[in-house]
Amino acid sequence: IEAKIKEVLQQPFFVAGLPDQDLGEQLVLVVETGQPAQALQALLDKVPGFKRYEKPKKIVTVSQFHRTSAGKIRRKMILQELFPEFKTN
Repeated sequence: IEAKIKEVLQQPFFVAGLPDQDLGEQLVLVVETGQPAQALQALLDKVPGFKRYEKPKKIVTVSQFHRTSAGKIRRKMILQELFPEFKTN
């Protein structure tokens, strides 16, 4: 899914699965950008070969990702800040 999104999105991002009462799990796209989520949705609509279940149900933008000293995105920390109900193993 991330490989398909990279075709249209230049900003740093990641995709995560979050618990959902109705679906069991929903895909969320988290993007490091100042753009509104609506503009990003228009880009996602242009992803070639995107299956309905592959498309993120929610897009969240943040101005800057937390990163490790090696420069990697701290996904769990970001998800816990954005979604307090997010639990890690």
